[in-house]
Amino acid sequence: NEVDVKTLLLANGVLRFPVTLLYCLVGLAIGALVSSDPAVMAQIPADRPDYMMPIFILTYLPHGFIGLLVVAILSAAMSSLSGAINSLAAVTGDDLVRMGFVPKDDKAAVRRSRYLAFGWGAMILAFSTFGGSIAPTVIEAINKVGSALYGPVLATFLIALFRPGIRPAFANIGLIAGAARCRRGTLRAAVLLRARLPMTPLYEDNALLTFDKPAGLLVVPG
Repeated sequence: NEVDVKTLLLANGVLRFPVTLLYCLVGLAIGALVSSDPAVMAQIPADRPDYMMPIFILTYLPHGFIGLLVVAILSAAMSSLSGAINSLAAVTGDDLVRMGFVPKDDKAAVRRSRYLAFGWGAMILAFSTFGGSIAPTVIEAINKVGSALYGPVLATFLIALFRPGIRPAFANIGLIAGAARCRRGTLRAAVLLRARLPMTPLYEDNALLTFDKPAGLLVVPG
């Protein structure tokens, strides 16, 4: 019911912060440990800092625990992907019905959801083939993709709360236009930073990332 859904969303929002803080602290601790060991640092490519975690696992953890950790990582990844694909298929199917593109039919909805899940899975698989070229680290890639959607998605939710009479088609058009606008601004900011803030190589002098000189960040719209 509605009360249970609200309670679940509240619990998810509250518990997300300590979990995020925990893995950030774990990452900092592992980074400090690896940085203090020159032999381990030499194994990490300068342009692939994400290799720090697997090299740490192979170097410091016992073999039996490594196997359990790999199984846990694969299980978590499969669970997250499965939930994401099913959610995308369900929301897409509901939108198609609400917007009048397909008739409301329970039997056809099950078959249609399977096709949608297959389509979304194929799209994610295709995107993953070049996802590694977005940024040198996973967290940078996530932020680059997510930053193009955070603002437009928030605006869409606010419109749904305060202007419920807006048609879904117009909201979707606004969401797509906002994401395109944010992406354009992100590209311009990246060009400005790359041109004006030369960086020293990663892991130079045991520092994860350093700049040649202090600088501020100027956000240039559009």
